[in-house]
Amino acid sequence: MMGIHESTFEKAARKIGSQKASCAIFIILQMSNRIRDFGAYFHSITLGRRETDFNPSLLLERLSHSGAATA
Repeated sequence: MMGIHESTFEKAARKIGSQKASCAIFIILQMSNRIRDFGAYFHSITLGRRETDFNPSLLLERLSHSGAATA
C-alpha cells in the first residue's frame, strides 16, 4: 500500500529496532504531502546513509512545530 516492502521493514526493525522503524512509518505518513516515494524514503532513513542521523523524537518535535503533524 505505501510501497514499503515487508522485507524492508523487517531489515530495518533488525537494524534500528522495531519501535524506531514503526516511528519512521508514522513520520512518513505525517509528511505524505512532501514525500514522493515512501519506500525509498523509508529505506533511506532506516537502512541507508541517513540511518545514523535518524532520530524519530527530534523529527516528531520538528513536525509538531511546523504544523505538519495532524495527529
